[in-house]
Amino acid sequence: MVLTSFTLLSCDAVNHLHYSVQNKTDHNIRLHIPRYPLDHNQGEFSATADTLIEILPNESLWVGTSPMDIDFPWATKNIYNNTPGICGLALVKNDTLIKLDCTNTSWKYKKRWSTLKIKERKHNTQ
Repeated sequence: MVLTSFTLLSCDAVNHLHYSVQNKTDHNIRLHIPRYPLDHNQGEFSATADTLIEILPNESLWVGTSPMDIDFPWATKNIYNNTPGICGLALVKNDTLIKLDCTNTSWKYKKRWSTLKIKERKHNTQ
């Protein structure tokens, strides 16, 4: 009989990257979030549902968490490099869904969080 076991070293940690959307506009925005966790206390084991949420001006909203990774405590940057954002998010304007980018072009990493900032578009008036 062969016994195998997995052990964590003293410097290993269970890591998650948290994702948030920040409304930097001066009006409410409506956001369609696929597979939004229904019970935040259960983490990645929570039941999920496609959800429509309204975010007030200058507010941030947690929209999800990455799958678990076991690595050094500071390795959440590695999760960000592989999965910088949540794909499938969309702004809801009237009856239109505007898909949002899920790459590191739009999502920014800071202190174990990846944040997408929704800003006003500047219109050229010439």
